[in-house]
Amino acid sequence: VTPEMFGATGVGDAAVDTPAIDAMLAAVMVQRGYSSVVVHADKISFGAGVYVYNGTGFVWQSGNAKSVTIEGNGQNQTTLKITSDVFLMTMNDLDSVNVSGMTITGGKGFMVSVSTSNNVRRGVKFERVSFLDYTACAFGNNSTDFPFVFADKCQFFGRSTSIPKFALALSGLTDESSITNCEFIYYYNAIKIARGGNNTKIHNCFFAGAAVPSVGVGSDLWIVPSPSEANSGGGMLIASNKFGNEQLVANTTRVLIADEASGTYFFDKQAATTQSSGFVTGVTLSGGNVFFGNAEFNKGLIYSYTRLINSWLIDQTIVAGSLPPMVFEFDSSVTGYGHSTDRFNFMEMPVGVQLNNAGQQLIATNI
Repeated sequence: VTPEMFGATGVGDAAVDTPAIDAMLAAVMVQRGYSSVVVHADKISFGAGVYVYNGTGFVWQSGNAKSVTIEGNGQNQTTLKITSDVFLMTMNDLDSVNVSGMTITGGKGFMVSVSTSNNVRRGVKFERVSFLDYTACAFGNNSTDFPFVFADKCQFFGRSTSIPKFALALSGLTDESSITNCEFIYYYNAIKIARGGNNTKIHNCFFAGAAVPSVGVGSDLWIVPSPSEANSGGGMLIASNKFGNEQLVANTTRVLIADEASGTYFFDKQAATTQSSGFVTGVTLSGGNVFFGNAEFNKGLIYSYTRLINSWLIDQTIVAGSLPPMVFEFDSSVTGYGHSTDRFNFMEMPVGVQLNNAGQQLIATNI
């Protein structure tokens, strides 16, 4: 189906585009006729043009159709502009959403899922989509188990005058999710990921650098520890990414490990700054380029509020500009002993980089 079937014009007229988009989504999601158009389809096609939405957002209720494909003519051809302060789609139940070939700009963000139920079906995929000028989160979910989230060749540029909390917020078990070839600019935490980031791949992405939030710590990647050692990050790969060299400010870091502060949904909770009792294990950070060119950039490459860290591998990571203050730094609030089998492997890293252990700096050489 197309929005034109429901009265949209694609020339930037919110008065006709908004009710048309609402009607189209209702017809597809509910799989019923609407305004004499009978829909038996799960694919939405936006043509070349600018479609403006200033409505209250569409709520995808439990029991509606659970799979949809949304496609445009290309990022430079199709623009969906959200001018009201809403998420375009809020899901109470979700199976599969595939979005490709368009620019989505404005609003709080494109889509969030508020259900805590497991979603271990077909997942979510974004390909060649530019998410621009959003103020909260481009995509986020709230599930306890939500694998198979894919973003490839996408841009995530938040609103520069109203910094969003996140670009992507992936809750629950995130097995086999993959974020590749993407750009992230203007954020407090570009990617927030739960349970240590189990089996998630973040590869060949660019992170400009975080802004300082009013709550928590800004970061390019925020890993929320798992409450138990099982399923606490094994298989997570952070590889061949470029961190910086823009927007480096004090009190931000590249990789943050911290619990959540208060909030309603996973995609709106910011980071806590107290010691965590959670686990993050089995993570690999490899083959990236990290810029530390600003003297005020005063936190380590990885900054943790938990001692329960095990089996990390950090290798072949190029540090440009200047050495980071530390590679792996524990916050001063962190006390006690770590895991009984704590193990860090540092391979092919610059000589003279500092580690931080229980408040004492250690100089790591020959690594």
